[in-house]
Amino acid sequence: MENKKQNKIKENSLNKLQGDIDNSLNKGKEIINTAKEGVIAANQVTSNIQDTFNKAGNLLQGVTGLKDSFIESKKIQAQTEIDLQKIRSNHLNVNRIISEEYGKQKVSMDKASEVVDAGLESNDIAKIREGLNAMTNVANHNPMEKLKTELDQELERNLNQDFDDDFTLDF
Repeated sequence: MENKKQNKIKENSLNKLQGDIDNSLNKGKEIINTAKEGVIAANQVTSNIQDTFNKAGNLLQGVTGLKDSFIESKKIQAQTEIDLQKIRSNHLNVNRIISEEYGKQKVSMDKASEVVDAGLESNDIAKIREGLNAMTNVANHNPMEKLKTELDQELERNLNQDFDDDFTLDF
């Protein structure tokens, strides 16, 4: 009987030990599964972070490109304003020169007319001829010829300076 008790105790101890081992194995499996899930989650987080960095890099490149385009646009706009101001200034200058030159021509024509009138009043053919010759010279003189030549030369310089071989117009 004592053997039976001892066997029973041994059997209970073995069963308990087996239960403890089974519990430990189950807990070990749970820990391993939890660790696997943690590794998978960590990999997914790492992948998400990498995707976020890639998207941030792409966004930064886009913003940099946009900034460069904006700066280039502002440079073009500023250069356009400068060029327009030059055109306006040249326009005013040309109009001033036209007014002055044709004003001088009018004065010359008026003086020649006065000489003709004086010759008619005094019956002096030489004065009349002199006045008419002066009128003819004034009428035949183009006061804008010098300005036209200067503008043509400036235009030619600008065309040669700004010529772009790669620029073509397609019609």
